Amino acid sequence: MRIPLHFVHGALSVLILISIWKWAQQWDAVAWFSGLAAVATTFAAVQWSKKPERDSSFLDILVWVVCVGAFVIAAGQWFILGTSGPEALFVPLVTVGIWNWREKQAYLSS
Repeated sequence: MRIPLHFVHGALSVLILISIWKWAQQWDAVAWFSGLAAVATTFAAVQWSKKPERDSSFLDILVWVVCVGAFVIAAGQWFILGTSGPEALFVPLVTVGIWNWREKQAYLSS
């Protein structure tokens, strides 16, 4: 069963709203901005890879790099600086999970 694209867009939109809301509350926490960048990059990658003839291997690397970077920033701010909480780790993890789940479903359906 393939994941409907509107579910992916909806889930990523919710993560974008959460990131913006938390970033507006904590301007000094770069973790929320990096989470927002990770979700926005993934959203753009989903839009770009809608057509099956487009190669998504570069997009896969791009999404992973941005999400891992956002996770490391969030972990560093939480463990070292204490400016963001563990919920900042949630955004890049869920984002890369949605990307991988969508990619897996696209691979299995082809």
